[in-house]
Amino acid sequence: MTYPISRRRAIWFTLAFQAEARKSAYVAAKHGILGLTREVALEGARLGITCNAICPGWVLTPLAAKQVARKAAELQISFDEAAQKIVLADMPTGRFVDPSEIAAGVLFFCSDAAKSITGVALPIDGGVLVTGTRLV
Repeated sequence: MTYPISRRRAIWFTLAFQAEARKSAYVAAKHGILGLTREVALEGARLGITCNAICPGWVLTPLAAKQVARKAAELQISFDEAAQKIVLADMPTGRFVDPSEIAAGVLFFCSDAAKSITGVALPIDGGVLVTGTRLV
């Protein structure tokens, strides 16, 4: 059997390490993607295919902003206060993850420096996982 010279890359974006009440379908899907990442890593390893997951924390996307704004309205506080109390208080960095930080992780996994890294999940979450707190 011959193997391709170039290495193939597959990257999944997911939060698959935590659970949240009343979100069973979402959590199950994210945990499943992490399992799929590991399975693809095993099946593709001899073919030069790597598969890794990036697990971002809170990024200030339009969806996240809508969630924070809804909480701010419920609590009758400003957006910034809601973001600090609900999201950022549990993040050791005290700030949202910047999309460029996620892009840097993607670029690393796609680089030759990561050609022997497969089946892993890289949290880019501002330190939330090390605190043991959930993201919301």
